[in-house]
Amino acid sequence: MTSLNIGGNQIKELPNFIGNLINLTELDISENQIEELPSFIGNLKNLMWLDIGHNQIKELPSSIGNLTNLTKLYIGDNQIKELPSFIGNLINLTEFDISNNEIEELPNSIKNLKNLEEESKKELEKIPIKKDIPKL
Repeated sequence: MTSLNIGGNQIKELPNFIGNLINLTELDISENQIEELPSFIGNLKNLMWLDIGHNQIKELPSSIGNLTNLTKLYIGDNQIKELPSFIGNLINLTEFDISNNEIEELPNSIKNLKNLEEESKKELEKIPIKKDIPKL
């Protein structure tokens, strides 16, 4: 199995077996009631397309930074307040939707996403990049 769509099923949490589906290239868990993305999502290193939009997710697990093959990531329509710096590891992203969240600043590492298409760039440009605080 390389593609799994369990969107629109009112799921509240992802079943653990999904973390074992290491050959998945596409995963759609959109339009559910998921509040937390489990860390095992980082096991799915072959994912190229991930849609977690239209849920109630508040933050991304650090393990999502392991998904360096992702080209399309949709996290829109959640309750995410901050993008972690490891988002900059996803250098192959071409489409990145963060719309309708509560993100007020982007991490500096967002500059690593040099392959984004214009539409994704325009969306990100609406949000300021967090200023690095120099260490003393």
